[in-house]
Amino acid sequence: GFVGYALLATGAPAAMIIGTIVAFGFGWGFPAIVFFALGRMYPENPGATAGMLLTGGSLGGIVTPVLFGYVLETTSFEMAWTLLAVWAVIAAALLATARYMHNRRLPAGHPRTV
Repeated sequence: GFVGYALLATGAPAAMIIGTIVAFGFGWGFPAIVFFALGRMYPENPGATAGMLLTGGSLGGIVTPVLFGYVLETTSFEMAWTLLAVWAVIAAALLATARYMHNRRLPAGHPRTV
């Protein structure tokens, strides 16, 4: 998704069309992958893990538009979209770290690896 946000930050019409499709296409499809991974990681308690994911996602859904609007009002569209691109990179790094920390405890080929 960060590539799409970075394209939106350019302000070029063609890049904005492609960026919109990429950023929001991945944005709508990504939660299904995360729910699948959480169900595989914690099959004994999928409701609790889904609840934690939904709580974090809801908080992001509250904070991100407010922050985006504030940055937009005080700077520019380019800076606001760049902020979202950076935010997406940080989120991806955090997810990759969590995946690594989860998988390192399990033997290779374990059914709970993601």
